[in-house]
Amino acid sequence: MLFQTYPLLKAIRFESGTVLDYSYHFMAYTSYNFIYLLPAILVIYLLMRTSFKNKAYVASLFAILLTTTCLLLLHLDQVIFDLYNFHLNGFVVNLIFTRGGIASLGADGSTYAGIAWIIMRILLIQILLFLISIPVVNRLPSIRYLWRILLCFFLIASVSERIIYSVSQVRNNSAVINNTRVYPFYSKLSLRSFYKKIGFSSEHKTGLKARKDFSHLQYPLQPVIFKEVKNLPNIIWLVAESLRGDCLSPETMPNTWRFAGKAQHFTHHASTGNGTREGMFGMFYGLSSSSWSNFMHSEVSPLIMDRIRALNYQLDIRTSVVFSYPELDRTLFVNIPAEFLHAEEFDGPPWSKDENNTSALIKFIRNRDRSRPFMSFMFYESTHARYTFPDSARLYSPVLENVDYSTMTRENLRPYADQLHNRYKNSAHWIDVQLGRIISVLEGDGLLDNTIVIITGDHGEEFMENGFWGHNSSFVEQQIITPLVVWFPGRKPAVIERTTSHMDIAVTLMQALGASNNTSDYALGRNLFDADPRDYIMVADDQSIGIITSQFKYRIPYGNEALFSRLTHADDRPYSPDEETSIVAKNQRFFLNVLRDVSRFNR
Repeated sequence: MLFQTYPLLKAIRFESGTVLDYSYHFMAYTSYNFIYLLPAILVIYLLMRTSFKNKAYVASLFAILLTTTCLLLLHLDQVIFDLYNFHLNGFVVNLIFTRGGIASLGADGSTYAGIAWIIMRILLIQILLFLISIPVVNRLPSIRYLWRILLCFFLIASVSERIIYSVSQVRNNSAVINNTRVYPFYSKLSLRSFYKKIGFSSEHKTGLKARKDFSHLQYPLQPVIFKEVKNLPNIIWLVAESLRGDCLSPETMPNTWRFAGKAQHFTHHASTGNGTREGMFGMFYGLSSSSWSNFMHSEVSPLIMDRIRALNYQLDIRTSVVFSYPELDRTLFVNIPAEFLHAEEFDGPPWSKDENNTSALIKFIRNRDRSRPFMSFMFYESTHARYTFPDSARLYSPVLENVDYSTMTRENLRPYADQLHNRYKNSAHWIDVQLGRIISVLEGDGLLDNTIVIITGDHGEEFMENGFWGHNSSFVEQQIITPLVVWFPGRKPAVIERTTSHMDIAVTLMQALGASNNTSDYALGRNLFDADPRDYIMVADDQSIGIITSQFKYRIPYGNEALFSRLTHADDRPYSPDEETSIVAKNQRFFLNVLRDVSRFNR
């Protein structure tokens, strides 16, 4: 077990090189490997305590299978941690067991073959080690004494690493506390109060913790009053998976770029998170995406969709994946009849589904009832890893032809990051082709005179610019900045450089459909065209909330997550430790007010 979990060792950074540093990791590495193996040990122990015949053979079989399972889970965890900077958690479990979750990764045959080989390799190693261990164990005078020695060693290692950690926490020894994230399910021991009583001074860095609130909702705070809108606008809402801001260029997305020149082009638009749930939630609800789980479990519809339904809009809502992952059918579209939700209508790779769904959307627009307004929504999937596109969209070369998740690590990916980025840009170009088809229909049929068009991404995508690939790992610009092009009838073309947020989209649409309340009654965003300066915007993921100002980004973890607060410049450059401590201390009240604002719609 110790030798087969080498990815844990690779992830450890021996920052100080001190005896304390090495001692801590030696103790933590050995004790946590024992903990990871403990389920298998307990099952085998209980089997050996039974009285049925051949129990040794059964226990041996379980020993091989259970240790193989433990190692597979550790291998999966370390792949996830290496690529995305978090461990196995509720998000990953949800991805595995929710319908459409695994499919959303875009794994192909080579990935599944690679996974099968990993399973076989670990299983064969366990069988070989078991066979080697038999003669060794038979020569030992008493296995009971060996177990006692191992148990004592585990207890000493476990207690020692916890004491070292607790002292390091008080002394703010980053060489130890920053590396605890390497260990899955790490359990911290804090003895601040005890050390304070015996005279140890604390050098704790000032920080905050956020929390997920699962209380009852109060959304909106006040009933929304709508004034009559005489000429209701049509709404076409087009969102591309993982479409980051710099994709919108005359080279990669020429059709959308041309349209942006005639519309309102927001050049620094931030998603409300670094994942699809968070981005889509903020876009439709106008709230912090930290409330996603609360709204999903309560199955509360966004006000903008309730208003659209109340105004008897014709609906055509499409995705090239499924509505169950992420759970858009339990949030954004929970009150929309299934007949208007179109998914899985077409077979083939994502690029083909995007093309077919675009054709179906155009057909809906042309065959609609002209006496009623309509809303069309489309979620494009080509730009999600594995980044698919037809040969006709091969604009950039060379590309990484095979994206095999089973062998993917940051180390392996780094030399090919540019090729993977080229693949991604080709898929964005393909989506632009589909957007161009829709724009041509709107222009040709004269629909732009009374149609609001929104083109954006749910979040961004990183290609090792800051050390990671994909999204869900941090709030760097590449992961949260998306394009935003809005055609709003009656408005002149404009390039808007101020920072805007996905939360502003819902507010803008609500006001276009007659909402007259103060925005704070139903959202945390503001109208996209409100030019007043704003103090901050919010982003979130499954582990934390981010507060972004013109000077800094501050990531605040949820209460019990193994994640540390982090402050950087707004452009993601790190502050020095002294600068970070000073800025966080000076802005404590500001941060607390933001966190209170986040929970304003929870009773």
